[in-house]
Amino acid sequence: PVGRDVLVKYLLRVAQWQAEQLRRLSGTVILALDEPYLASVGSAIVSLPREEVIAALDEIFDGLPGVLCGIHCCANTDWGLLLASKVGYLSFDAYEYADSLLLYPEEVSAFLARGGVLAFGVVPTAREAIAAETPESLADRLERILDRYAARGIPREAAVPAAVITPACGLGTLPEESAERALRLTVELSALLRARYGATS
Repeated sequence: PVGRDVLVKYLLRVAQWQAEQLRRLSGTVILALDEPYLASVGSAIVSLPREEVIAALDEIFDGLPGVLCGIHCCANTDWGLLLASKVGYLSFDAYEYADSLLLYPEEVSAFLARGGVLAFGVVPTAREAIAAETPESLADRLERILDRYAARGIPREAAVPAAVITPACGLGTLPEESAERALRLTVELSALLRARYGATS
């Protein structure tokens, strides 16, 4: 427990430093914790109680006033656990794992009702998929996702205003050309959807 407490406080200090640097560039700061291992919580490997995980996350979020605090998970996880925390920005791989949120319609709806942001990582980060997709094909993919969400009780009129378009995961391992194409797809897809839904900001 002592080691965990030290680690949480260390991560908070790093996040506070990053937020301070980002405030020099913009008045609006979004900071996402990258969570690669959360799916293992509750298993024989990681026996941390759910309440301790939520408390650790909330300690970090509480220490970042004025920052839109988020979490990014690359794969499937216990979304109910994350949504029970004070997270304000949920970044997930919507290209491969969009349907995993369908198991938590009440939690997602409550998250949206309190002003939460859903970062749909619908732009792929695998080289072959990046080359094959277009803004139009990704828009169609996202529309089908939104249809499935609506059918499970997550209304489109709640999800769309809360949506941000991102790549599914990091681009650091890709060749520069592929990473640049993924970012172009992200920008072009966002513009297409903004025009479609009449977004002004």
